[in-house]
Amino acid sequence: MAQMILICGRVCAGKTTYAKRLAQELHAVRLNADELMKPLFGEYLGDRHEEVLCQVTDLLLEKAAECYACGVTVILDLGFWQRSMRERANRFFDENGICPSWHYLRLEEEEWRRRIAKRNAEVLAAGFRTDYLIDENIIRKFTDPADEPLPGEMTVVL
Repeated sequence: MAQMILICGRVCAGKTTYAKRLAQELHAVRLNADELMKPLFGEYLGDRHEEVLCQVTDLLLEKAAECYACGVTVILDLGFWQRSMRERANRFFDENGICPSWHYLRLEEEEWRRRIAKRNAEVLAAGFRTDYLIDENIIRKFTDPADEPLPGEMTVVL
């Protein structure tokens, strides 16, 4: 039976690594916004980043539902850090008769900061070919305690 799995967590929490492993184990399709946006739009979208991310997210939600309807397990590796994004996804899937499973990758602050520094060093060494550089603006986006998942909101907490 097909599953719809949504991965939630801060940037650099290991979501993509986890999603890739899970996709292999479950023979699932994995959908990731960054893997579309970076090759199409480059490192910086500036003021358009949130607008484009919303458009890409809408597209991926539709594609996820389409795959699921065909009996394919889907892993949405979109981060879903902002509460509004999780609520939007829950509404979308509810309207489409799909009950997703939420997987939350929790990370302590010190380890999170260490991973950001490591990732930034790797991005700079690779010449921006793979991941995004995590700057202070992005870090601030992931430190609002109001966006932290509530107890019982997630199906799996790692």
